[in-house]
Amino acid sequence: MRTYEIFAIYLIFSLTPTTFGRNTINFNDVEEQVLSNTTPRKPVLVYAFDNLSSLGKEYIARGVEISRNILKDEELIANDKPEVETFKNNLKQFVEKYDNSRRDVQDIWILMENFGDIWQKYYKMPKDEKSPEAKFILDILNKYGCESNNREFINKFHVFADGFIAKFEESKDQMDKGSVAWLEEFKASTEFSKKFAAVLEYVIIMG
Repeated sequence: MRTYEIFAIYLIFSLTPTTFGRNTINFNDVEEQVLSNTTPRKPVLVYAFDNLSSLGKEYIARGVEISRNILKDEELIANDKPEVETFKNNLKQFVEKYDNSRRDVQDIWILMENFGDIWQKYYKMPKDEKSPEAKFILDILNKYGCESNNREFINKFHVFADGFIAKFEESKDQMDKGSVAWLEEFKASTEFSKKFAAVLEYVIIMG
């Protein structure tokens, strides 16, 4: 996976909500709106919301498992450099937040952002600007599967997107013109970050 594709996950989790006004969105409320929707869009909205929620829960559960394994790593434990200590503390706080959360859709979204805050800079940072500690941390992240978790999330999203399009097509004749036009734009998009942002926006606005 190319670095920009990995970083796209962080952009989705951290920047997309700002587009809609982070402080005004509660994904538990969005869920209620989707479930109470009475338009022909409801089956599509429910399908999208449920699948995106499942993807997020799987991603974070794996992220917590990765974090726990990293925190047990003997080389990491022995490394007391300030940057590494900060990294360890951030991972510990992330795991504690997960353990103490209700793990509903709102919590999962926040946890995804928290996890992204921890790892994204090490993938984004140019190679020649990485400190020895940053290189060490990146190696640890890859050793325990952070990159593969990101790759799996993207792959699963694309599978979902195909199913979402098929679901949408089933109800296309009953949809409003705006939704049909949106679907054509969605089908034409190939980039993960754009497709994820588009379907999330559709669920929030149309739900």
